[in-house]
Amino acid sequence: MKKRQKWKKEKKVKTISVRLTNPRSARRWDPFALGYAWAILCAVWILGISLAGKAGYFLPYISLIQSLFPYYSLSASGIIIGTASSALCGLLFGAINAWLYNQFL
Repeated sequence: MKKRQKWKKEKKVKTISVRLTNPRSARRWDPFALGYAWAILCAVWILGISLAGKAGYFLPYISLIQSLFPYYSLSASGIIIGTASSALCGLLFGAINAWLYNQFL
């Protein structure tokens, strides 16, 4: 006589489901986080263009940047002022953009 195999019952795994109290809050953008991200992006971009401009590249872009930021020039202090002012503009743009996104969500 053959022995019957006993099949083991599979254990059920308990799952925990987390439910948000407000599902809209998961899609909201943080204005400070987006503002700081834009500030870093703009500052690095202007710094890179400025350093390339000192080497003689991107000269049409340099004149465009000088028309946007009045105290910007290719000197060391002008590059620092231009980088700081572009970071400030990026911070404001990112924060306002996130705030508007959250208003129309």
